[in-house]
Amino acid sequence: MKQQLVIAVFLFTFQTVFGHLNNVCTSYSAYGIKLVDPKCSYNSDLFSTTDIIIQNHGYPMEQYTVNSGNRFYLNIFRIPYSPIQPNLANRKPIFLQHGSLSNSDLYVLTGKSSMAMRLSDMGYDVWLGNNRGNFYTSSINGEDKAERSYWNFTLDDMAIYDLPPVFELIANVTKKPGELIYLGHSAATTEGMIYNIRMKDHSKKHIKAFIFVGPVAYINNTPFMKILRILVKLGFNTFGARSRVPTEICSIDGPSWRICVDVFDLFIGPDNNNFPPEQLPFLVSGGDIESLKTLNQLVQIVDSKHFQAYRNKGDLSTTFYNLSDVTIPTYMIVGKDDALATYDNAVRMLEELGSKHKKLYAIEKYNHMNYFYAKNLDVAFNPLLDDALDRIGKL
Repeated sequence: MKQQLVIAVFLFTFQTVFGHLNNVCTSYSAYGIKLVDPKCSYNSDLFSTTDIIIQNHGYPMEQYTVNSGNRFYLNIFRIPYSPIQPNLANRKPIFLQHGSLSNSDLYVLTGKSSMAMRLSDMGYDVWLGNNRGNFYTSSINGEDKAERSYWNFTLDDMAIYDLPPVFELIANVTKKPGELIYLGHSAATTEGMIYNIRMKDHSKKHIKAFIFVGPVAYINNTPFMKILRILVKLGFNTFGARSRVPTEICSIDGPSWRICVDVFDLFIGPDNNNFPPEQLPFLVSGGDIESLKTLNQLVQIVDSKHFQAYRNKGDLSTTFYNLSDVTIPTYMIVGKDDALATYDNAVRMLEELGSKHKKLYAIEKYNHMNYFYAKNLDVAFNPLLDDALDRIGKL
């Protein structure tokens, strides 16, 4: 047993140090011998950044820093055109916003097949957002991330203070106010709805339509929510991290990947063997740190069973949001195995939304991350996204 442990530690150390030679494999079993297995190769995008990944694949990249006016600088990225058709005129602007425990990497990690680059190839002017607190943002006042006060913000703050200046910048650069499509995943859909409700005039002026992927206005008491509730009670400030360690551990061999996927399944829904093995390192490495206060707002929604603003300890009342006040055209895509954004909750949202133009698309055997990592994206997800975009184009 001791000898096996020594061998395991040696292999892990060797692969961690030299793993840059080969870091992705097309089969789970190959990860155990990834340095020599022909099913494995080196992908320079792993552990890279949004700007570098975009440029690695030959796309132009622009970076902007937005002052939220409320404590944070936000770095956002733009793919103004596709190298496939660089001279295409009148490109429609689309803004891609990540959810909790994530960042703009989400939309580019899978390279040319990623949502951002695919949309660019389709003729869109693609903008990638970042929420306060993550790797691509910083404090205006030099606040220390180690301090609890740094993480004192909610989804309401992101919607009210962060989104408006970002949309104003995009409108100024593109000269297309009111033409922006907002595509959000997970908590970014929550953020978008709060923005429409709380900033009614501003959203009407800037946003043409919403596309919500894995929409969250209501959420069930999943194992993930239970863990968050415990961490909040213990007084933690944050959850998650931007680190390569989990990816290195999961990549030791096939069985280690199976354990990691099983953990993901517990939190986000069954993968149904739909995760491409060569993309799993990106799924694990794409995480980021998140304020527990922001995540606690989702826990509060679980407990109240209503879409609501954050309720501080000691507040005598809770501000509930009415989805009938979401009036921007809204198109939602949900996986029927999504544990966080369930199909039943999406149906409830569809019934309550005040949008005159609204539609719900459902995908069998998709969990909360299959919208980005799935073997059948081209036949299951992309056609639905394309249909929503076509409908928006006709508005």
